[in-house]
Amino acid sequence: MQSLTLAPLRSLLTASSPLLSAGLRLLFFRSPFSSSSSSSSSHRSESQQNSCDEESKSIRTSVWWDYENCSIPDGVNAYRISNRILSVLRSNGIRGPVSINAFGNMCQDIPHATREALISTGICIIHVPDSGENSANKLLMAELRNWTTHNLPPTNFFLISNDSVFSTILHRLRMNNYNVLLSCSDNQVKASLYSASTLMWPWISLAKGEDFTPLKFNHPPDGMYGSWYGHHKGPLVGEKV
Repeated sequence: MQSLTLAPLRSLLTASSPLLSAGLRLLFFRSPFSSSSSSSSSHRSESQQNSCDEESKSIRTSVWWDYENCSIPDGVNAYRISNRILSVLRSNGIRGPVSINAFGNMCQDIPHATREALISTGICIIHVPDSGENSANKLLMAELRNWTTHNLPPTNFFLISNDSVFSTILHRLRMNNYNVLLSCSDNQVKASLYSASTLMWPWISLAKGEDFTPLKFNHPPDGMYGSWYGHHKGPLVGEKV
């Protein structure tokens, strides 16, 4: 795979407040998965498709959990959260390595017992000090800037949040061939967020282990067939079956 330049994306993440102003512009690299490549991919044989499905097993998934906006629902065992996030990915054909980062204020948002449970199950907790309005968003953006430097596409980026401030950056990530996955609390799904995602799960249902069936809003960013991210069957939300 050819080297991909993400400098414009990192510039977006270092913009001064407001975080994502309307005047920001991003010059996208020419994706090796777009234009003529996407048109020719539709003619690949079934064996080539199977080969791509096998290659998708190695695609990493990075989970970014905005704990302040999507906390653990009442009555849910914190020890089960990591396994349920992993299960929802595996049940939908996402089989590569998974890392989970939870962003929250350890003193105010995440009780000690909950922290211990999450850490013991492999979730990395990133402390967000109370440093004024949007402190969690600013820290997450700073961490995301560093992450894009070390994690070039193809990569799954899984955001657990209700905050529409992330909508623009999700669209930028998708345009740069990151596969955006999303989980929002029930009845709080923001159109600006899920319109950038390939798959979306209601957070409360996911956390409780009730339903791992996603809503499908977009095809993978590199096309319907021959995708690095596998072939997600079924119609999009709003499409006729």
